[in-house]
Parts: sequence; C-alpha cells; structure tokens
Amino acid sequence: MPDLPSSIVSAFELTVAMRHIIYRKRGTLLSVAAIALAVSISLVSIFMMDGFRDMLFDVIIEDLPHVTVTPKEGDDYIYLYHSLSDRIWDIPGVVAVSASLGTSATFTYKENVENVAMSGVDPEDFERIY
Repeated sequence: MPDLPSSIVSAFELTVAMRHIIYRKRGTLLSVAAIALAVSISLVSIFMMDGFRDMLFDVIIEDLPHVTVTPKEGDDYIYLYHSLSDRIWDIPGVVAVSASLGTSATFTYKENVENVAMSGVDPEDFERIY
C-alpha cells in the first residue's frame, strides 16, 4: 500500500463521515441519542455513588462515637460514671463526652402491649457531641 499524505486520508475519512451523516439522518440521530443517554446514566450513577460515599463518611466519622465505654461483664450499668467522665475528659484529644442510658421496656395499656427501647442522655453533654 503506498504512503498517502495525511491530509488526503483525513479528507477521505471526513467525506465518508459526512456522507453517512447526510444520508442516514435517522440512524445518526439515534446513535447520538443513545450515546448521550448512556453518558448521562453513567454521570448520574457516579454522582449518586459519590453522594452515598459522603453520606457514609458523615455517619461513620462525624455522627457515631469513636470510643464507647460499656459496663463490666455482669454489671447492668457503670457505677460512678461522673468520675469516669472526668477521667475521660483528661485524656488528650478528647473533644466531647456524653453519658447515655439505654434499656428495653414493655408498656401496657388495657389490652395493648408494646415493647420499646428506651434511651436517655444528658442534653448538655449530648449537645457538645453533635
């Protein structure tokens, strides 16, 4: 095959592409629409994954406690938790400390019985965490 100048090859390719676009308008339009739809679906899914990752980061890093202190095995709650909170505050790098209490309970009213999970916090300490 003889070497052709690049301007002739590009002009030939341009001529073939223009002829295809001019004579097959419907097929060209459908091809462009299909590519545009595929690209838009890809972009939407990428943006949704990025937003979901940011949401997970916010929940895990910012909203959940990094350290949770629980009672010893066999105990139902931590005795003298105020002194424990003061000792935790003395640890360098601690930003917030909040004590919480959680238990399960059963409420009854006439014939209705409901199981619930009760939880309580000190609002002033809890406000510092969030």
